[in-house]
Amino acid sequence: MSHRTWTTLCERVQNLSDPIRHSVALGWSCVGLAGGGILALLPWLAAYKQLTPDDKLEFSWITPAIVVTTIAAGVLGAYSFWIGRIIGEDRQRHARQVLPGTGHQYT
Repeated sequence: MSHRTWTTLCERVQNLSDPIRHSVALGWSCVGLAGGGILALLPWLAAYKQLTPDDKLEFSWITPAIVVTTIAAGVLGAYSFWIGRIIGEDRQRHARQVLPGTGHQYT
């Protein structure tokens, strides 16, 4: 194995210790969605009180939809952060197992 190939392989293994960006991005997107749901619910509840009884019946599905979406986004966001941390720790552990045993051949 050439020195350049070995260096490239070591760099790739070291990059395994970087955190997973996709799960963190999904987590923050869900936090934003949940925050938006909370902010949308506040004016909607005020507006809902001013509707006529017939209109209240017609638009009665909106409040549960906002609440369910907000809760689902919060749960998915928490799960994304948690799974990103678990996978990141696992990748770092694997990188630490591989690099110390191989780093002395060409360095």
